[in-house]
Amino acid sequence: MSSTRFSHDEKRQFLRLFVQSDVALTDRSGEHHTGLCLNLSASGLLVETASALAPGEHIEIHLPSPQSSLRDLRVRAQIIRIEPGERYAHRLGLQIIEFLD
Repeated sequence: MSSTRFSHDEKRQFLRLFVQSDVALTDRSGEHHTGLCLNLSASGLLVETASALAPGEHIEIHLPSPQSSLRDLRVRAQIIRIEPGERYAHRLGLQIIEFLD
């Protein structure tokens, strides 16, 4: 299922959930990375990682569900921005491109 593109103002209307959860990232070459998801919304995520990834890169994200009754979140996302992180070296602003099964 593909996500709909939203304007900047529309994105700001989404509720942001602040989380501190381990997350798995897989880049285009299939290399696995780890990180920490700081927040998520209907259109994106904020993740810190030690891995040096590039703006514009598409990655797959796996965020395990804290409850067995809820499905894990699996998405394909694009790196929109990178800035210095607080816990890990890089903080990635990610836009969800597609929800995966």
